[in-house]
Amino acid sequence: MSSPMPPILPQAPAYEAAVPDPAYFKSWLIFFLIASCGGAVAGGVGGAIVGAVMGLTHSSSDDIRLVVSVLAFLAALPVSFFAFQWSVKTWIVKPMVERLRTTARPPF
Repeated sequence: MSSPMPPILPQAPAYEAAVPDPAYFKSWLIFFLIASCGGAVAGGVGGAIVGAVMGLTHSSSDDIRLVVSVLAFLAALPVSFFAFQWSVKTWIVKPMVERLRTTARPPF
């Protein structure tokens, strides 16, 4: 009768301790700041350009407000996405991979 195979991955406590709770807060805070400020800048620059062009073409203020609002939202989306991706990769995934790499046992 053969003995049971040891687990390939670490037990649950190693996963729980792989990334401490402050790393999640730090990741969220950096994401929030970059996405907010970066999205405001991207939306402001794009909105200023489109608003100026629409103003020169004598569009109504309601039309300018609507178009610039939609454009600012769309301009902020990629900033938010890339900020989230970078923040999670930097402060959650990399430390977790390093921690699991040092604590994981080989399957053989």
